[in-house]
Parts: sequence; C-alpha cells; structure tokens
Amino acid sequence: MLVADLPPQSVWAVAGIGRHQALANALGVVVGHGVRTGLEDNLWLDEGRTVLATNVQLVERIAAQAAALGRALASPSQVRRRLGLGPRS
Repeated sequence: MLVADLPPQSVWAVAGIGRHQALANALGVVVGHGVRTGLEDNLWLDEGRTVLATNVQLVERIAAQAAALGRALASPSQVRRRLGLGPRS
C-alpha cells in the first residue's frame, strides 16, 4: 500500500532490524528495488544469536537469496544510474 503511494520515479529498499533482517532482506529481493543490510542493523548472522556476523556475510546472504530466486545483482554503476548519481570520480 505504501509503495503504491510513492511518486513514479521513487527508488525504495527493504530493511530489517535484528532477527527480522533475513526475512526483510528476502522480501526486498522479491518485491523491492533494493535491500539494505549491515552490522548497524544486526550483529548476528543467525536467528539464535550464536554467530556474530560480518558485513561481507550479510551481503553474501542477500546475494545467495537473489541467486536462489533468479534475481541479478545490480552493479555499483547501475545503482548510481538508478539513483541519478553521476559516475564515481
């Protein structure tokens, strides 16, 4: 419902905090324009809070979710274009 009310050129992403992060990431892979992840939102890799995460592991998890669903990852230059940013200097 919220997405339907966004202006047509909006770019949006899905994020989750703590134990909800992996599910929110999966939702973002399926229906979003992007996914936000990182240690600032979640320190743990697993729901049981037994494995401390790294940013690399959190990104790899999203990449695996995208691959499992047949979704390609955007390159940094593709993301910059979509956001209307110039080339990186």
